[in-house]
Amino acid sequence: MVNDSVLMLCAGEIALLFLNKYIHVSLHTLIYTYIVAVISYLIAANVSGVYRQITRFVGFNEIVLIMLSEALSFLTVVMVTTILGMHNSYRLIMLTFLLSLLLIPASRFCWRLFIEFNEQRKHLKYKISTKSKKALVLGAGRGGNSLL
Repeated sequence: MVNDSVLMLCAGEIALLFLNKYIHVSLHTLIYTYIVAVISYLIAANVSGVYRQITRFVGFNEIVLIMLSEALSFLTVVMVTTILGMHNSYRLIMLTFLLSLLLIPASRFCWRLFIEFNEQRKHLKYKISTKSKKALVLGAGRGGNSLL
């Protein structure tokens, strides 16, 4: 949860760095936009079940849920800022949305690759150092494999 929130804020700051010369958004509006985006994303992600899945097992379905949660979050930002009559840049909102669509799933896949790489390395060390008997655990998946 914290990782996703920080990445959304980083996406907003990167978008602001790119568009800083072309747009003028007050600090108050920017902070309010970030708060609405993060809170609405966390609510949408919790409702859709993004945080029920262990990051190690993230697949295509979870990435789709993350992207839908982000889309709902940024639609909420557009609606809230429009209803409140705040002067906000839609270019900034769109670029922040696109960058967060890139950063959040990329962080999940990088973590998954890191975990799997470490598991393979441990498995090779264990396989070389000791002789082990093979066991078949039915229906336990990776959890049963890590138990043995």
